[in-house]
Amino acid sequence: MEASVSAETSKRHENEDRISHLPDHILHYILSFLPTKFAVGTSILSTRWRFLWTSVHNLDFCDMLLFSKATTKKDYLKRKRPFINFVDRVLFLQGKNVSNVHKFSLTCQDCDAVHFNKWVSNAIKRKVQELILSITKEHPSVFPHCLFTCESLSTLKIKMTVYVAVPSSICFSLLKVLHLTYIKFFSDQSSVQEVSLNLPILEELAFYNCAWLKIKTVNIVVPTLQVLKIECWSINGSHDCEIKIDAESLISLKLEVCTSYKYSLLHLSSLVDSSIKLPSCHRIHNDTTIDRLGSLLGAIYNVRNLELNVESIESISSPVFSARMHSLSRLVHLTVLRGSCSTGKKFINMLCDMLYIETLVLPDGLCSYDFSGDGRILGTTPRCFLSHLKLVDIKDFRGINSELWFVKFLVKSVKEVDKLRIRLTRPRSETRVNWKEQIIEKLDKYVKSSNCVLELI
Repeated sequence: MEASVSAETSKRHENEDRISHLPDHILHYILSFLPTKFAVGTSILSTRWRFLWTSVHNLDFCDMLLFSKATTKKDYLKRKRPFINFVDRVLFLQGKNVSNVHKFSLTCQDCDAVHFNKWVSNAIKRKVQELILSITKEHPSVFPHCLFTCESLSTLKIKMTVYVAVPSSICFSLLKVLHLTYIKFFSDQSSVQEVSLNLPILEELAFYNCAWLKIKTVNIVVPTLQVLKIECWSINGSHDCEIKIDAESLISLKLEVCTSYKYSLLHLSSLVDSSIKLPSCHRIHNDTTIDRLGSLLGAIYNVRNLELNVESIESISSPVFSARMHSLSRLVHLTVLRGSCSTGKKFINMLCDMLYIETLVLPDGLCSYDFSGDGRILGTTPRCFLSHLKLVDIKDFRGINSELWFVKFLVKSVKEVDKLRIRLTRPRSETRVNWKEQIIEKLDKYVKSSNCVLELI
């Protein structure tokens, strides 16, 4: 009898709705992690849940969650109005209970300027802390000016093609993260060609394909900045624009740029990691380009870990930058990524300038290099050639002649290398059954006369 009662009690507890009995502040916390569509959807569960979502401080709107993907313009127009109505109604009802917003996220294909500006202004008036905007279609309007007077923002991420009229001076006193993508900046005063951004506690800054229109100088003062990412492949805006970034606490720098702008990076004494990628069309062809690229190399003098793509090697292997590369006295780890085909001679010439590296990593293998006709005799490199090198890590090694030549050259030219780590990858066109054994035999032969340890993966 007691066992039966216990089983019945246990079954009743299993079916009990324990979540609904939690305090409101805990349920609000749970709902804050959901997209707003799903948070609003909980209102149908019971009267207990009906209005809980109206007190959530996080708003996350995405038109793809509300409606299926539009395949035609007619389909898109059908879903646009219901999405606008949904956002308007949520902001109206939620605004009655919540005076401030922790996070406002808007992701949609398109929205008209009137509603977009109204929604963003609503979030700013309610002292939004994290503002994330991602609009796929090019936005014809000018971004709402009240953004630059918002003192509550800690995170700002905007991804949309839009023109932004910036005042001559901007200060986000609480901003810690700033990501801007496809933004076209221009001065809100035709006579002003200099813009200053004061970001006293910013920690992470990213510009992705942004343009500076009719602006000659951009001053960005960020004493606490730790991570900086700039990607700008297309040539937009004023070619004579100079972007000055003063970042004495910078640890990580990632640049994927052409030299249409001049980047002046100041006081990078704390820099540890740097990645520099130049486009395949980039060439050293005039004094302006040489000056701008030289300025970048001079700014990373303290870097310990450097990542380059093959196209970058095409440029910095030029003799004009040899002294710049020699000055990288703290550089110990070098990673070279895949790119378009490069001459092996330029790659080796660049390595001759890397006096202090201890690790050389080629994560994409050696297929991007052509060592044929190099003309370099084994063992004729400078005496200091890679004299500190301890580890060479080559992945995606296919065993072609140019790869084997480089391994043989490296082992013969570098006396102190401790380990050669190679990850073998069979080419799709390779049909030999004993391909792996033949490659291993050749590699063993190369390292046999040295103290290098061969590690095959």
